[in-house]
Amino acid sequence: MYEEEVAFLAAVENPEDQTNRQRQPLDADAVERIRQTFPGIPEDYLAYLREIGGGTVRQCQYVIYRTPEWCHEEPTFSWFEADGRKLLVIGDNFSGDLFAFDAEHNYRVVELLHETMEAWRFEGGGFKEFIRRGMLLGADGTDQKGYTLRR
Repeated sequence: MYEEEVAFLAAVENPEDQTNRQRQPLDADAVERIRQTFPGIPEDYLAYLREIGGGTVRQCQYVIYRTPEWCHEEPTFSWFEADGRKLLVIGDNFSGDLFAFDAEHNYRVVELLHETMEAWRFEGGGFKEFIRRGMLLGADGTDQKGYTLRR
C-alpha cells in the first residue's frame, strides 16, 4: 500500500541524519494487537505501521508513534481538553500539535492544536492522504517542500 511513499522517502531523506533511521516497521503480531485493541482503526494506518513504521520522517517533519494512546488516558496528552471525546493520538508535528483519530466519527483524522485547543478535522481524505501531506509528497509524486498540513 505504501510502496510509492517508501521510495519517496528513500529518495528525499538525508541518509546521514540519524532521525531518519529510527523508524521500525511493526510485525504482523504487533499490528494485530493494535487492531484488536482499537476495533475500527483504519487499515491504511495499520499498513503504514507495518510498511513504514513508527518514528520520525524527513528530518523531524512529523512523528507517528509506534502505538496509539487515548488522549484522555495518557498523562503526556493531558494538556489537551478532550471534553469526553474519544481521541486516539497517533503522532505529532514537533511543534506541539498532536495527530489523532476521532473514534466517534469513524476514526477520521484530526489535528489537536495546542494554541487554540481545537480539534482540526483533516478534509483531504483519510490517513494515507494526511500522511502524504505530512511527508510533503504531492499527488503527482513530487516533493512539495514548503507545503504545510493545513493547506
